[in-house]
Amino acid sequence: MRPDGVITLGVGGVSSTRSSVNDMAGLAAVGNKIGIIGVPTSGSQFALGNAQWDAPLVMDNVCTTAVDAATGAMSWAGVYYYPLAKDSYIQFCAYHPFAATGTSGADYLAAPAAGQAPVLHFTLTGGEDLMFAKPVVGSSSASPGKLSFEHALTQLQFALVDEYGAYADATLESITVLGVNASGAMNVETGELGDWGGSTDLALSGFSPVPITRSSSAAPQLLDGELMLQPGAKSFTLRVVTSRATFDNVVIRPTSTVDGQKETTFVAGRSYLVTLTFKQRLEIESGATVVPWVLGGTGEGIVQ
Repeated sequence: MRPDGVITLGVGGVSSTRSSVNDMAGLAAVGNKIGIIGVPTSGSQFALGNAQWDAPLVMDNVCTTAVDAATGAMSWAGVYYYPLAKDSYIQFCAYHPFAATGTSGADYLAAPAAGQAPVLHFTLTGGEDLMFAKPVVGSSSASPGKLSFEHALTQLQFALVDEYGAYADATLESITVLGVNASGAMNVETGELGDWGGSTDLALSGFSPVPITRSSSAAPQLLDGELMLQPGAKSFTLRVVTSRATFDNVVIRPTSTVDGQKETTFVAGRSYLVTLTFKQRLEIESGATVVPWVLGGTGEGIVQ
C-alpha cells in the first residue's frame, strides 16, 4: 500500500481461453479498454450487497490506459485516493470492454442507483470478448487483492475435415451463425447477464476465405477467428458457404458429459471447437468439442 493513499490495482489473471484474451499478455493487449469502478462499501470483507451504490463513487467508470504484461499493474489517467479514515473501504469492480456512461446507444454503461450496480449494455459483433472481474476491497491501510477476470460469453472456433478430398478443389468462403441475440446487458459487480434481444446473423470474425485441404479428424484444418455468442443456447444453426455449395442448416448441439452431467446448453466461459466434416455427396457433418476456456463438452449435427 502506498503511504500517500493513492489507489493502485493489479490483475491476477484471466480464465483460460483460446481467444486473444487468454493470459496476462492478452489482458495487456486490451489494457486500454477496461473499465474500473470504485464504490464505498460498508465492510472490510467483500460481500455482495455491501456496496453503497447511492454514494459518490471514488472511481467513476475510469478507463484504463494499460495493463503491464509482466506484473499485472493497471494504469489510468489521473490520480485517485482512498478516504483518509482507515475503516473506509472501497470496493473495486472491473469489466471489459469499456463503455462510456450513458443511457442509450449500442454500447453504454448505465449509472448506478440505490441498491443497483452499474449495468453494461453491449452489442455483439461476434469478435469481441466480454469479461468481468470479481470485486476486490481495499482501504488506505489494506491493499486490495488482484482482479481476476472471467469470460461471460460462449466462444466458437472452427476446424475442417475433408478426409477423402471431396472438396479439395473448393474454397471455404464464410461461416455464419444464424438468428442469434446480439444485444444484452451485464451487471458489472456480479457478471450476471440480463435480457437479450436484437436477433441477427453473425459471421466468423477474423476469417478470410481459404482453400479446403485434405485433412483427417486426427489433424483437422484449423481456421483463424472465433465467434463470441450468448451463452445458454441449446443449439446454434450455421450457414457454411463454399465455392461449390452453400449449407444453411448446420445445427450444433452440445452432447458431452461434464463433471458427470450431460451438457444440454452452450456454457459461458467455454470455448467449443466446431469441426465441419465434408462428405463425398455434398454433405457436411459437424461436431463441437470444448477447448479451453474450460474443458468440457462435445456436440454434433448432420446436414444434407
